[in-house]
Amino acid sequence: AEGAADWLRQIQGRSKEIWDLYDSVPSAKRGFLRDCAELAFASPPTQEKAAKLLQSWLQDAPTDPVALAALVAFAGNSGLTPRRGEELTKCVDMADKASVREELTKCV
Repeated sequence: AEGAADWLRQIQGRSKEIWDLYDSVPSAKRGFLRDCAELAFASPPTQEKAAKLLQSWLQDAPTDPVALAALVAFAGNSGLTPRRGEELTKCVDMADKASVREELTKCV
C-alpha cells in the first residue's frame, strides 16, 4: 500500500509533464483511451488540456461505443462538464446509447 501511495504522489507531481506528452499522440485507440481515463482519475489534467486532448481524440472515435465510453470517463475524471452542442455530446447522441452505457460501466 505504501508503494502505491508513493507511485500516486509521483504521478500527481508530474501530472503536467505526463499530459503534455499526449499532445504528440497521433491517434488514440480504445485501450489507450481507457488507460487515459484511469490516469485522469488518479491525476487529472487541467481542464484546458483535457478539452484539447478530447477534441483531438474524438476525431478517431466519433461513433465507436467503446472509445466513446472511455472518452466520457476521461472527460468526467478530468472535471469537464458535458454541454449540449459540444462535440462529445453530439457523438454520444449519434451513437448507440445502450452500448456506450454498457461500455461505460466497464470504465468505472
